[in-house]
Amino acid sequence: LGSDGRELSREDQKQRVVLKEELIGQVIPYSAFWGSVIKQAEQVDFVENPSLQMTRKQVLEFISVIYVEKLLADEVDDRVGINRQSLPEFIYDYHLEKLAEP
Repeated sequence: LGSDGRELSREDQKQRVVLKEELIGQVIPYSAFWGSVIKQAEQVDFVENPSLQMTRKQVLEFISVIYVEKLLADEVDDRVGINRQSLPEFIYDYHLEKLAEP
């Protein structure tokens, strides 16, 4: 729903930035999560805010953490006999559960 309480079109939903405060106690739809990630990433100006840019080492460490967590989650899924999540689905859940933010 938009700020006026009316249903948003599919295109508006893709372009809408979701604020952390809006998510407390709610489940954000998968497509809205990735749409918000892309929208927010496009708005970042690294020239004006160079401190927001990760170093190569920080990026590689983050990727390493994600892969280790994904491997552990896959092992648990295999043991209980359920289908593994795709990497995008896992990252979505990781940010919502582990970091408590989208």
